[in-house]
Amino acid sequence: MRPAAVTPSAREVRKLLDQVRRLAPRERAGLPVERPQAHRLDVRRAEALPAGDPQDRVELAVRGAIAVRGAVPVVAGRRRGPGSGGAGRPLASADRHVTLREYAVRWLADIAVEKEPATVRSYSNRLNGHVLPALGRTRLRDLHRSHIKAFLGDRRRQGLAKNSVRLIKAALSALLSDAADDGIIDSNPALQLGRRKTSRADKLSAAERTQKVRPMSWAQRDAFLEAAAAERPYATLFAVLAKGGLRPGEAFALKPGDLDLRGHALRVERAWSYGRLKATKTSEDRVVDLTPELARALQRHLVWLKTEALRRGWGEPEWLFPNQAGRPLDIKKVESVFHRIRKRAGLPHFRLYDLRQTSTVLCAKLHESCSQNRVSRQKLI
Repeated sequence: MRPAAVTPSAREVRKLLDQVRRLAPRERAGLPVERPQAHRLDVRRAEALPAGDPQDRVELAVRGAIAVRGAVPVVAGRRRGPGSGGAGRPLASADRHVTLREYAVRWLADIAVEKEPATVRSYSNRLNGHVLPALGRTRLRDLHRSHIKAFLGDRRRQGLAKNSVRLIKAALSALLSDAADDGIIDSNPALQLGRRKTSRADKLSAAERTQKVRPMSWAQRDAFLEAAAAERPYATLFAVLAKGGLRPGEAFALKPGDLDLRGHALRVERAWSYGRLKATKTSEDRVVDLTPELARALQRHLVWLKTEALRRGWGEPEWLFPNQAGRPLDIKKVESVFHRIRKRAGLPHFRLYDLRQTSTVLCAKLHESCSQNRVSRQKLI
């Protein structure tokens, strides 16, 4: 039985209308829009508006898109059949002619409340930087596989790497899958693109995939850590990444209480990404064994941290690797310091994330037991 609908108050409707009107100019200009949480009314609440409402077209934000009740049917919810909108309604006439650019603005606002900020930023950059300039004016219902194949091939001819083209296609395909789910198009034309897999513009060979994994050698790792020794708190942070195998975001989110120095262990149960805490990538906690040398380095780091917290008036330090404001470190700042130290050590190009790969590869060379739940690295000193 369908739950009873809750009627929004007139004050709530007026507030939402005002918010929608303020966002409209940015949407028409194709600019990213961050919708207020108040926009996310349940579909049933939108349907509960009285038929005699003085507003003939009451605009409400439903799942990140502007839904219209009145002269044009509401388009919200999941697709129920070909050529129909959510909940079995016919598509609004505007959605029948919606362009890729128009839908992308709504779609990016929608996924912003569901996906990680890094994922939304990646999709936005690839859509706005590559897809929309080339295909933005095309109606979604007119977009065919031939258009997408030609577009991806053109990116490759312009010099983009295969992996860059692959990521551009992934962003476009995610958008088109949701457009199909909304009933605007019958199917996603970007899926299974190209019968001959080897000829696809975005297809990576096994060798090209392994090129991204560039671990340091023993000598390179030691040279890097030696060059980093004078920089706090980065010296200990980089040692944790290179010897403990943590992802950067996991290391940024560490707290002093996560350390068990007597047991030579470190608990990893959260990550820091673009200004907010989240679960680890695998959504699982794990314990990492510390080498004796790394445990001693962390002990010295705790002494420095408590002294620094007292000097800056932070009280009890909350984070193991804080910035100058006592908050978790920023990835861009850490990457900048990483590359400065790398150049000082005379090393070729590496990424910050390569420190994690270094730990994994060097551990494997020693035939150690390296699992996701507990990592043994007693010889990585």
